[in-house]
Amino acid sequence: MKYRLWDMSWMEAEKAFKRSDTAIIPVGTFHGHGPTPISIDSSCSRRYGLHRIK
Repeated sequence: MKYRLWDMSWMEAEKAFKRSDTAIIPVGTFHGHGPTPISIDSSCSRRYGLHRIK
């Protein structure tokens, strides 16, 4: 079973939303980190969200 919305098709997501009324939506801020990619902010919050569902 998939738990990550970004890995689901819209049909799988619709079924998942019918099975549960709970969602964990990790968010992060975006700000300058110098030469590193800005995705570091979203990857940190994504990892935290994945940790919470285990």
